[in-house]
Amino acid sequence: MGTNTSPNFGLTGGSRSMTAQRISHYLNLRGPSHTVDTACSSSLYALEHAYRAIRTGRCDSALLGGVSLCLNSITSLQFARLGVLSPEGMCRPFDEDANGYSRSETVSVVFLQKAKDARRIYAQLLHTKTNSGGYIEQGITFPSSEMQKVLLQETYEECRLDPTVVDFVEAHATGTKVGDPEEMAALDEVFCTKRDTQLIAGSIKSYVGHAEGASGMCSLVKVLIGMEDDCLLPNIHYSKPRQSIKALVEGRMVVPLDKMPWPENGSGVVTVNCFGVGGSNAHLILKRFEQRKVNGGLPQDDLPRLMCVSGRVPESLESIFDDIGGRKLDAEYCRLLQATFK
Repeated sequence: MGTNTSPNFGLTGGSRSMTAQRISHYLNLRGPSHTVDTACSSSLYALEHAYRAIRTGRCDSALLGGVSLCLNSITSLQFARLGVLSPEGMCRPFDEDANGYSRSETVSVVFLQKAKDARRIYAQLLHTKTNSGGYIEQGITFPSSEMQKVLLQETYEECRLDPTVVDFVEAHATGTKVGDPEEMAALDEVFCTKRDTQLIAGSIKSYVGHAEGASGMCSLVKVLIGMEDDCLLPNIHYSKPRQSIKALVEGRMVVPLDKMPWPENGSGVVTVNCFGVGGSNAHLILKRFEQRKVNGGLPQDDLPRLMCVSGRVPESLESIFDDIGGRKLDAEYCRLLQATFK
């Protein structure tokens, strides 16, 4: 991103601590700028930092990114030695035949801002909170169901929301022998104790594997896609519930196998749960944006739309126009692009 090509500046391009600073330097961003690494819960930890920075007035908006790239084979070897990778390279969250996960990659970014400033709203962030499992007798890689339960209870107490109104929970669930039962036990105790209906649960890992530090961002994007398409997305690679997950076996929770319409009388509240391999837990509560697109976004007239965009190089313009041409006409999307390039 910089113009200085001297080898003396290699550290500023190859150090993890400089990643966020590079982006802030390039885009002239002057608020809090830092890289967060808590293993698998990293991107949701970063989201909590962004959320609290906006709430306390340190910034008005935030770019929140989650990145996971499998560049070093030694890392994969260490995870294999740890016993968490699936020998068949398939991730089966909640399933009796689950035997670990497959590592995956993602680069994703969301823009977090105050609702009053937003031109387009995908969902409302009600609350987010983190904690640590602390000392665990079974070892640092063993998840603490008790501390995950504490986090859930404190999160819903702070935002004064009854956890039984949640329509859907996007669980961390990676398909490991220990992680899934411990997490689901905590979710069961908090969400299902006084619940009248089954809680619908899922995990993005069944689609794309485990993106580790960026996995929370994958879960968030999955939930947003479901909200936009008015549905709850199904799991794949799931046939029989793991016997150690009592909530599934006894019917208090259910994992959808087909795309489901959004609950007609639901609250619109969805939660994303995440925990890191070293004990860093994170929880996120989202509410579906109540405003619905009129006529599926199609304008009420047949007038052509003129799209005015700009770019530094011809390839960027081609990319934008290809994106516009590949979508059905959406008046809201047109307005957003026009405002962006104005």
